[in-house]
Amino acid sequence: MRFLTYPHGTFNIMRLNAYVLAADPAWIQVSVLSYYEIVDTLVVSYDKRGIGWSGVPIPVDECVALLRAIDKDRKIKFISGDFSARNRSPMDSDTYQRRCALEESSANCDWVLMVDADEVLPDARKFQQRLSKQVPYAYGSVEWPMRPLFQRLPDGSFLEVCSLSGRQYSEYPGPIAIRPGVELTEARRNQALQWRFGLRPGLKARIKNPLKRLIGRQPTVHVRVCEDEAIWHFTWIRTEEQLRRKLSSWSHSLDFDTETYLDNVWRSAPENWRKMQNFHPIYPELWPALRTVNLPITLNPVSA
Repeated sequence: MRFLTYPHGTFNIMRLNAYVLAADPAWIQVSVLSYYEIVDTLVVSYDKRGIGWSGVPIPVDECVALLRAIDKDRKIKFISGDFSARNRSPMDSDTYQRRCALEESSANCDWVLMVDADEVLPDARKFQQRLSKQVPYAYGSVEWPMRPLFQRLPDGSFLEVCSLSGRQYSEYPGPIAIRPGVELTEARRNQALQWRFGLRPGLKARIKNPLKRLIGRQPTVHVRVCEDEAIWHFTWIRTEEQLRRKLSSWSHSLDFDTETYLDNVWRSAPENWRKMQNFHPIYPELWPALRTVNLPITLNPVSA
């Protein structure tokens, strides 16, 4: 921690860096701008050959150009590397690239933010305050609730994953903040002592977390936050061409039949969402149902 001395006392200032992987342009500007102001340094990691973890081409140059355009404070460092290899699985390549990015972004900071390029932090200052004041020093990794969006309706509203009773639901695809020196084991996951933020009191008793059935216990929540603090997760909100490109290159590309899922589930969701239950592509029970939601601000992906 850095310290500043004022007439009435000494106050600590948390130093926060971040990294982002430049492979998916659809939401990368919106995502980075949602936390740009609270970080000191942002490392952008990209494959120098323009190849994704599964070996297919990805639009690296477009991602880099989009990020250069919003770097008004010149806090972004662009780091290239060779992150695709035939002797590694897509997940192993994903983890390797993140380890490299984490090493580059760990200098002179208390935390490294790990928000993916399709995740949007709705209130970065509030997140920063909670990270600084509510996470004990012994904890090296922080999970934060995310609100997964699945499709967009013709009227502009979104289909959001919810509980079977229609209430807000949170997913935790991986920690979003980590202390320097912690080693990543699978994508963002790690073995450090983990601090979890969850939904505010009142939702706990009404929503059964599907993870309890999958891992045999209810995940521990240390601090509860308001519903509107949860990160918006836009992985599935994009054009069909963009989504097909993403699914072909990401670390889960071998985990399910992407074309069948697009045909039978994703494409039909705007008409059939009221009947859809347990439809996650890998662990069905993780996504119990859908509801409609209007975002508090207008957000649109890059159209290319």
